[in-house]
Amino acid sequence: AADILLLILGALLRTLLYVNLLLAIARLALFGEPPSVIGLFRWGRRQWRIFWSYLVIGLDASVPVVVGAVMTPRLGSLLSVPEAILALQAIYALCWLWAASWLSQLIPIIASDDPAAAIDKAWRIAAGNRFPLLKILGCILLGSLLGIGSAQIFDTFFPLELFKFEMPGYALTTLLLEAVYVAYAAIGAAAYRRLTGAPPRADAI
Repeated sequence: AADILLLILGALLRTLLYVNLLLAIARLALFGEPPSVIGLFRWGRRQWRIFWSYLVIGLDASVPVVVGAVMTPRLGSLLSVPEAILALQAIYALCWLWAASWLSQLIPIIASDDPAAAIDKAWRIAAGNRFPLLKILGCILLGSLLGIGSAQIFDTFFPLELFKFEMPGYALTTLLLEAVYVAYAAIGAAAYRRLTGAPPRADAI
């Protein structure tokens, strides 16, 4: 029971830090507002908006999985072919890769305290620019894959556990993933300013 509680508390703490990190980077890119350590532990209206927005996105992402589970008995012959399974997984991944490109506008919309429905406005802002945004996201993903792959290769040939600081390989991978989140938030905010022409507001809090 104690282990489960620690896992839950750890997950909540990581969620808190990641949400506030994304908001801090977006506000730095939008308004030049320097991040603060205290801000990483804040939970208010902006954080709730991000939480509910991504909850909706997560539920949408689960719909094809649920439908697929229900339809599995009727598609037994199709799903017995490995190529068919790979094709379905590839289509699903490409759909969400495309969605992630325009959803990159979600964070700066919320960080700028825009009162509009964040998901709906992200769709409207990205209209006509979804493929350029997809290229940016593709570069970030490629960089993350190269970084994580390099970390795993380094950890294979030079186990970090052998060094004095005893930093496990997964910690290095976690740091690289956080760098990807930072890049995603920063580039999304820069794209938001470019697409909307919104100038920095010194009075934004």
